[in-house]
Amino acid sequence: PKWAGGASVLSEFGTVQMELKTLSYHTGNIIYDKKATKIMNVIRRHMPPDGMTPTYMNPTTGKWTTDHLTLGALGDSYFEYLLKSWLLTGQVEDRYKEMFSQVAQGIIDKLIKKSHPSGQVYVAQFKRGAVIHKMDHLACFAGGMYALAAQTIGGPKKDEWMKLAADITETCHLMYKNTKTGLSPEVAEFRMGNDMTSGPPYYILRPEAVEAFFYMWRFTKDQKYRDWGWQMFKAADRWCRVEGGGYSGLKNVNVMPPQKDDLMQS
Repeated sequence: PKWAGGASVLSEFGTVQMELKTLSYHTGNIIYDKKATKIMNVIRRHMPPDGMTPTYMNPTTGKWTTDHLTLGALGDSYFEYLLKSWLLTGQVEDRYKEMFSQVAQGIIDKLIKKSHPSGQVYVAQFKRGAVIHKMDHLACFAGGMYALAAQTIGGPKKDEWMKLAADITETCHLMYKNTKTGLSPEVAEFRMGNDMTSGPPYYILRPEAVEAFFYMWRFTKDQKYRDWGWQMFKAADRWCRVEGGGYSGLKNVNVMPPQKDDLMQS
């Protein structure tokens, strides 16, 4: 796209893995799966040693055109769907498992941070040679991702991954708990590595945190995750429900009463 300077976007590489492989499964036409696999083969040839692929790739040369690393917008679906692609293929296409395991450690080494003084664990970003201490709500999928990896890949990383999953998920819960409406801003900021403050305050019905709550409940049976999900639902039902049907986003989660944005995201 023009807004990416003609580069291809990392998150879209991940999204098409799930979509095209599923399309091949239901149609019996292998061509879609081959298209998806070709993309991953290109990425593997150009992966950095730690597996942390930036957000933009030149579609002609296969070279990365930025150093921006994020599990938020532009990167999220790629990182999320490596593990899910392995599971979708019946745990037989091990390229996805291998790439995920490499990436899972790369995220820990480069992006996982802990705030001061409360020790809130968050997924930062990296750009222009420096860490950016903010976490998109989109990155809340990482709580569920690490929990799912712990339970499906397991091995020596299982306990570490489950602990990280719980820590990230708790931070995502705080993104909701700390606002006046009980709904999360689009971004949580951890300025200079300090405890969370609200970034851009709009809310657009994001699902990533509740997905993490779901996985953590399923794997731990800890009631708090169900409680957190219910609190989120009640807040969304109170502030986002539209008379006549549907739910709207909010312009500012810290303004009471909140103003709807008159949009229901797909």
